Amino acid sequence: MAMNLVFVEKVKNELVAANLLIKESLHPWGEDTLPYFEGLESDVHWRMIPAVTALVYRSLGFNFRSTVYMTAIFRMVHFANHIHGTVRDDEEGQQYDRGFQFAILIGDYISGMILRLLSEIDSHYLIPAFTAMTCEINEGRVMRKLNAGRELDVETISRETASIYKTIFLTAAMAARLSDRERELYREIGHNLGMAVAIQYETCSPRAAYPYLDKAKSLQLAAGRERRRESENMVDNLIDELLGGAVIRKAAVV
Repeated sequence: MAMNLVFVEKVKNELVAANLLIKESLHPWGEDTLPYFEGLESDVHWRMIPAVTALVYRSLGFNFRSTVYMTAIFRMVHFANHIHGTVRDDEEGQQYDRGFQFAILIGDYISGMILRLLSEIDSHYLIPAFTAMTCEINEGRVMRKLNAGRELDVETISRETASIYKTIFLTAAMAARLSDRERELYREIGHNLGMAVAIQYETCSPRAAYPYLDKAKSLQLAAGRERRRESENMVDNLIDELLGGAVIRKAAVV
């Protein structure tokens, strides 16, 4: 069942512009990338990650261009991970054909494009945060393969998926020059929000997601006491909306 999330409407222009930037960035590869988009239509993170990014950066007062660039960057992060995820191990029957070669090349190209976009908005100092995120994602992939056939554990979700949401909030706090304490608060808000979205998506259990949303809410309140901006209510509203049960269904995101 499709569901409109109210907070998405607040950043609709940023999402449209980010999609155009992604399209422009991937233009050299043309239609070769189209097959990789097909599996993303039912992927909640493909929809949530850019919306959350735009909201968080807007909430901290970033201008339209910076918000659009970071929104595009994090959606491309997820896209690159999705493509790399199509590469299987030998025992899984991986064929070393043109498709395999292309998956490696396009994934690496997107990673390079992300670095270029960061430089275009003078945000290259955020690269260490992206590097740490990439390491966590790769660790999560390994853990998922090792645990194949077993119930998915929270540590795998934390590394493979929640690390992206955590990095969204952390890089926004870093770019806004917030204090070390505030950066840690934002980092933990992102982690708990990402865990909530991923757990309900992976397990279809809203109840399992609520403790993480409650934690994100309390952390956001603490961040609000540290630095109150009227626009920070956007993040409050996001968490409240997810607590209200609008977490995982196909959110109508641009």
